[in-house]
Amino acid sequence: MLTVAPGQTQIASITWRKSAAGTLPVTYQWLAVAKGGNINTPAVTLPSNNSGKDSALTVTFGALDNLLAGLGVKPGDSIELQWTVKASADTQKLNANQIWNITLKRNNDNPGSVNLLNNSKLEIFPNPANTQVMIQLNETLTGTLNIRISDQLGRIITERSESAQNTFNLPVGDLKNGIYWIQVNNGSQQYNQRLIIQH
Repeated sequence: MLTVAPGQTQIASITWRKSAAGTLPVTYQWLAVAKGGNINTPAVTLPSNNSGKDSALTVTFGALDNLLAGLGVKPGDSIELQWTVKASADTQKLNANQIWNITLKRNNDNPGSVNLLNNSKLEIFPNPANTQVMIQLNETLTGTLNIRISDQLGRIITERSESAQNTFNLPVGDLKNGIYWIQVNNGSQQYNQRLIIQH
């Protein structure tokens, strides 16, 4: 069992053997689904390192915690996942011939982290989005708000600051299609919400 928590920078790394696709360039995706689910309709799809070109996936424990939160796993709970790798070369796509199991647990005892609040306190409209989103906080915060957009691997895509307010707009037109995390915090309270971009 791998236990993860918000903000952890410890790295999890998964490697696999490269596909033998001849001269065609191959890209890889890591696919995961709850145990017993259909791996062909994964709950999680992550490109491997180097924009899918490497036969390895490196992700922080904090990013895994965000993924679990997006799957509805509550702090203190765990989930058993089945995972595999999909190789794509031109129009050919092939899953690895083996499925592996992993159990991930969200730690609910992380005194070094900021106070993580219920995702329902942060709403994003529209979601999925393509050019701009309206962010609404359902609780009044004071001070400066730090807004961060991260990809599923925990890599920061963009950051900005706003004076504390309950509603503001955020441009997202430069983001590629995919799943991202919006984090809003004022240094003592933090809200996380999943954002889907579809152009």
